[in-house]
Formats: sequence, structure tokens, C-alpha cells
Amino acid sequence: MLRKIIILLILFLWSIYYPSAEAQSPSNKRVVIFYAVSDGVISCQNSDGDLAKGKKQFEDTVRNNYKKRFVVDDIRAIPKFQDSASMYLKEVKPGEIPFILVIELKGQHTETQTWQNGFGATVTTEAPAIDFTVGEYIAYPDNQIHGYGPVPLYWSPGCVPIDVSWGAYLTEKDPRKNTKNAIKFGVERLCTFDKNINQYINSKEYEYEIARYNGDFDKIKPLLSDVSQSHNENKV
Repeated sequence: MLRKIIILLILFLWSIYYPSAEAQSPSNKRVVIFYAVSDGVISCQNSDGDLAKGKKQFEDTVRNNYKKRFVVDDIRAIPKFQDSASMYLKEVKPGEIPFILVIELKGQHTETQTWQNGFGATVTTEAPAIDFTVGEYIAYPDNQIHGYGPVPLYWSPGCVPIDVSWGAYLTEKDPRKNTKNAIKFGVERLCTFDKNINQYINSKEYEYEIARYNGDFDKIKPLLSDVSQSHNENKV
């Protein structure tokens, strides 16, 4: 019995102090998310282009993902991102944190991929890719705004080769659906902790990812400098 108690105690302490577990658990930060997006981001959410319906659909996507990181008290649309902390601070209740999400559609390019079968025959496929940027910021009580962005991202539906007769299947042709899926991918990416970072080799990058995921944006800038320096030192 004593052995079981000791094991349980060790597991409990491990869950508290192990940074990976901490980083991937929802924070107790209570946030009000202010988002700045274009009408295109909203209208692509449904086939009718209904802005009222699209607003709800987009906000549902935001809430369902950001609740993995924070306690989401409210979500509100803003015309554009303003670099004025006081403007956001006066819009929230005591104990709430103004969290700003910015998504901007940038355009479209073509992704090319070459496939080869067992006989050496090749086929080149092309698919549209949606280009966009994302950014996250927090307004702090000292009237400072900290965060990061705009970060460039893209999403593509991709192609699947059919056979050696050079046929390929484009998985999604509808521009509206591709744009909607790109935005959903961007929000999901922001709310996913990057488990591919090796904390033993890239400790500064891992520390940066913890701060990013947990919304400790006041720590981002000095850590970003350390990450850049670490990358330069590791170049061959």
C-alpha cells in the first residue's frame, strides 16, 4: 500500500513540474478574444456567404480551439488591430485578459508534387494553396502590448495520383472550402503545442513554445532573441 502511495505521489509531482505536461494543459488565464479578420474570412464559412451565420461559425472554431489553452470568457469582433493597450483594457472586466487574434488572407499559390510508381513512371500534380498570416497579442496592465506576428502560413488540399496514365485527383476544388479549411488549420495550429521541438537540444526554442502556448507574451521577445542566436550557433 505504501509503495502505491509513493508511486502516486511521484506521478503527481511529475505532472506539476514537467514542463511538457504544464504547457499542454489549459491555462487558468481568463481571456476575452478580440479578433480582426476580413469579411472574406467570415463569408467563406458557409456556402450562402451569410455574414451573421459565418460570424457564429468562425467564433465557434475559435472558441473550440482556444479553450484548450485558456478560459474563454468572451469573443468579440474588432474592425482592425489597434496598437493601443488601454483601448482593450477598458473593454474587459477585472481578472480578464484582452487577447487579440489577427488573421489576414494574403493570396494563393500552387503547390507542385511529383509522384513515382514502382516502374519509374512519374506524374506531377498541382494544387492550390491559400496564403495567410496569423498573429496573437495581449494588452497588459502597464499599457504595453506583447505578442508575435504576423506569421506567414499556407494550407493546401493537395492531390492524390490515380494511376500511371498521368491522372491525379484534386482533393478539393472549391475556393470557398479551401479558404475555410485554411483558416481552420491556422486556428488549430495556433492552439497546438509543438511536440516536435526537442527540449534537450533546443531548450530555448522549447521554452519559447511554452511561453507562446501559455500566453506569456511578455516573455516572448527576449526568448525569440535567444532562439535566433541558438539557430545561428547551430548552423554548419
